[in-house]
Amino acid sequence: MINHKRNHHFIAQVEQVFHARSAEVKAKKINRFEVVNKEKMKLKKTSKKGATIANNLSFEDLYCFDFLSREEQYNFEDIFGHYESSYNDLIEKVICINEDSSDSYLDLFTYKWMNIIRNPFCIKHTLSMFSGYLNYVPTDPKLLVVYNRIEQGNKPQEQRVCEYFGIKKTEYTNWLKLLFLVLLVNNDGVNLLEYFTRAMFYDKDSSLHIFLHNLNGKSTVFSDVGFASLNQDAHLIYEFPLTDSHYIVYGFTNLDKIIADLEKENGFDLSHIHNFVKNEPKEIVVKKFFDDLMKLKSFNIRMVEQSRQYVFSKATKPFL
Repeated sequence: MINHKRNHHFIAQVEQVFHARSAEVKAKKINRFEVVNKEKMKLKKTSKKGATIANNLSFEDLYCFDFLSREEQYNFEDIFGHYESSYNDLIEKVICINEDSSDSYLDLFTYKWMNIIRNPFCIKHTLSMFSGYLNYVPTDPKLLVVYNRIEQGNKPQEQRVCEYFGIKKTEYTNWLKLLFLVLLVNNDGVNLLEYFTRAMFYDKDSSLHIFLHNLNGKSTVFSDVGFASLNQDAHLIYEFPLTDSHYIVYGFTNLDKIIADLEKENGFDLSHIHNFVKNEPKEIVVKKFFDDLMKLKSFNIRMVEQSRQYVFSKATKPFL
């Protein structure tokens, strides 16, 4: 975990390149728009030349928890890099290969959740979801020594980070602790992030539908938060941009809630249906859509609505 990296991206360059301006892929620039008014979907392009991906969606020393020198610090960049190195392969498997594999969709879901928990605009959301993990410490003595650096280490960027992202110093420290605990503490070769996403994926109390959208002629938008979510009744939905012409939706439906609503509505005991479903192998349904512009428009609008300050696109004028 010791390296010299200081420009810490919270949405990886490898992802941003999939949305790069078509004529400047080698230059690695992207169109950036300031969200001026969410209700009116009013955006303002920040530069005619585009934003340079090398310095976009990054913050100096963001993940540093012990600054030793300008050439050496403890941070999570190498761990994030392990996940980022698989992104091109995941895109290839999910988008280009016809054979559906639940493992590929799970790995992609895990990658995107890694993005959620490392996004500094999501710190309060992450702390509210995973605060229970802060009751634990690493059992490995060597890991524990490194973990203690988060509390005791030199963090000269702390005030800048807290001011820019609107958090308290204790929240920043606890977030760094969570990143350590979720990403580094391994049990049987699987870390807590992977346990969390697997539990969501294969939970027998919920059904899972995956919708992969392929567009031609109109581009996706992605936000500085990197995802959109909807939580309505029994349905929990996560939407993620993949490329300038693809996005993916994971829809989880709580079967207990659905059955309870049906029982209330019809006055029948449907426990036998619940028992039947629980005893059956969980089916993950994947559906692919092509050129559904109405759904793309809704997706892009949600990206804008749930952004913090900026959205990005290959398009010079986002499809809203």
